[in-house]
Amino acid sequence: MACARSIAPVDVTVQPPARQGQVLYEALAAAQAIKWEAARARALFALAPYLPPALLPEALAAAQTIADPDDRARALAALAPPPPPDQQGQVLHEALAAAQAIADPYYRAVALAALAPHLPPALLPETLAAA
Repeated sequence: MACARSIAPVDVTVQPPARQGQVLYEALAAAQAIKWEAARARALFALAPYLPPALLPEALAAAQTIADPDDRARALAALAPPPPPDQQGQVLHEALAAAQAIADPYYRAVALAALAPHLPPALLPETLAAA
């Protein structure tokens, strides 16, 4: 079973630019193949800052398959900052909904705190109410 550490793209920056896209594509495919959802969420979290816009829809789809609201919220929150403007709103709304669905108050607050810096001002009252 693959784990998040084994697929984190630590070597992407040392790859020739022409190879970086392929390395990230392979890392995302490996993350999608992880059966244990918590590990899949951690892998997506680790990959998020490195993913080019072309791979974000696939990463978002992988995050949406995570059943646990806490793990799903973390993965979606990691994917929220880098998307192009036309995708960011959708990702943020889904991440906020997933964070609000977390039953444990502590983990809900952690997920909401991670999202807060990325949310538009219009969503902050809803976020504060959920905390």
